[in-house]
Amino acid sequence: MLFEFTGKLLSRRICKLGVLIGCYLVIFLGGFGQEMTPWESGEELVFRISEKVDHRILGYAVSSIQESREESELLWRIEFRAMLNEISHSIVDVNQKDFLPVYSKFYSPSMGEIESSYEDGGVSVDRRPGQDRVPLSSRENTYSIYQSFYLLRELPVEENYQTELYMVNPRKPGNQVPAVMKIVEMEHLDTPLGRVFCYRVDALIDDQRRSFWFGTDVHRYLYRVEDESGLTLELIDIRNGTDQEQVVPFGKDENYSLVLESGWYVFPKPSPKGLLQTHSWVILSTHADADISISQYDKFGELSDVVAASEAWLSKNKKRFKVLESSRITEEFEEFSIQSFIGTYKDGRRERSLLNCVIQSDLHLFILTVDDAHSFSDEYLEQINAIIRGIRRSE
Repeated sequence: MLFEFTGKLLSRRICKLGVLIGCYLVIFLGGFGQEMTPWESGEELVFRISEKVDHRILGYAVSSIQESREESELLWRIEFRAMLNEISHSIVDVNQKDFLPVYSKFYSPSMGEIESSYEDGGVSVDRRPGQDRVPLSSRENTYSIYQSFYLLRELPVEENYQTELYMVNPRKPGNQVPAVMKIVEMEHLDTPLGRVFCYRVDALIDDQRRSFWFGTDVHRYLYRVEDESGLTLELIDIRNGTDQEQVVPFGKDENYSLVLESGWYVFPKPSPKGLLQTHSWVILSTHADADISISQYDKFGELSDVVAASEAWLSKNKKRFKVLESSRITEEFEEFSIQSFIGTYKDGRRERSLLNCVIQSDLHLFILTVDDAHSFSDEYLEQINAIIRGIRRSE
């Protein structure tokens, strides 16, 4: 995400986040492609995004790394999903031998998709006329922003070590940004996961300064990033992508639980003032780029009336909203009654899909919405249905 500013608050937020998470650690240039790495395939790191001064929570992010193969070439696929006013998703495939990028894709609703192939002669960019085969000043010394998450974790720590290099933003793949990195000190850091001994890296990326804190143990996790503009990224959870289902307490008084499969995350939804709401949650998935939220209310009226009110609100507030009549579903379970529908609406020139599901118990109701730039596949709808069926009343 992002080096330039568009003048809009949303774009500024995404810009700060992209530079923030992107530049952390390209500090050493040798030693890549070793057989042993501090991470394992399937590792997932979960972050909270907030303002440094007033601690307002702005969103969440998940970074993951997975071993893959392209023909005879061993790769690491690095993915970063962020929820900050809108969902954004970046993929970078890097060669395990030299850790140089070979492919990247960036997606956000406001930007669409940008795909790039990194070659000796430069970067070939799809879907951006006039940007095909953008030359690079230095192919050997150029890394993608989103792979830099993992570079320093693989290498030994040397205080006062400094290096210069280039980074490329998947949003603007032909734009090489100079970066100067320096390890400045070792210190204890209080984190959401406890007190950790870290080394701090100060970085100058283009003309912006930021600091990064990495643990000194064998894993070298990134625990914190601070941007001079006040945006902060904090590590709040570490997971293995092979983990099976998880049971997450939620509800106003944690009187319900949500059973989620691996790769799904639920967080309290920040209010406009940055406070965590007790009745509304956001769901972030490593499987999709949708904006997913679920809210709890005390039961009011008949289920059909609530569904009709939801449809009326969407028709009033979403441009050209139209329900796909064949998508309407009514289901009865032991504890819940469910009604749902799927509709489409216009967001600028793009058409988006929206699923609305009302889940009602004897005392409460939940409204689940899934807003996506793509139509819903059968496989994806089954994953959403698994979330709905995963709501349980706590004993």
